[in-house]
Amino acid sequence: MREGEILGLDLSQVDFLRGVIHLRAGETKNDEAREVPIVPELRTLLVEQRAKRQPTCPYVCYRLDRKDHAIRVRGFRKAWYSACVRAGLGKMEPKIDRVTGELLYAPPRGPRSKPRVKMVYRGMTFHDTRRSGVRNLVRAGVPERVAMSIGGHKTRSVFERYNIVSQNDVSEAGRKLEIFHSQKVGDNSGTECTEVQRSSLSTN
Repeated sequence: MREGEILGLDLSQVDFLRGVIHLRAGETKNDEAREVPIVPELRTLLVEQRAKRQPTCPYVCYRLDRKDHAIRVRGFRKAWYSACVRAGLGKMEPKIDRVTGELLYAPPRGPRSKPRVKMVYRGMTFHDTRRSGVRNLVRAGVPERVAMSIGGHKTRSVFERYNIVSQNDVSEAGRKLEIFHSQKVGDNSGTECTEVQRSSLSTN
């Protein structure tokens, strides 16, 4: 799911019986309705959010204001950066002018405050999780047509940009090829066949 789809999600769209989330037409990037499966870890979080919800706030993602009223979360960029830095998935670096190569400073907050160096985040972004989701669906054996529907990808060209082949994918392909070759045996004609093929030939 995209960030906007998550932040706008309300509990009426969560079907605990079928184990899916309904995304309504007109509320997605391509304006088309779709369904997203609920995995066990997500189900636990959704159940907890439902138990803590306030009647005046239908949203799954909410925060408490100064009066302890639940209100919709509009964004979580800073919280995401902080979490990734703590997890070692990102870091904050000084911002440097691309032309001069000098450090950039934020304006002083007051007459007595000292200028501070601007910091910029480098690391994993929330959008990266969409790529991980697509790759995990494909690796789990989910048909690509279904994976495209879940991810909200209308065209294969866009889908392929998310379904990136990693070094681990190549290594796994090599491992499978090694197993395939190790199962080959020679026959009397000088050609090679697999154990399954040899068994089929011997029974005919």
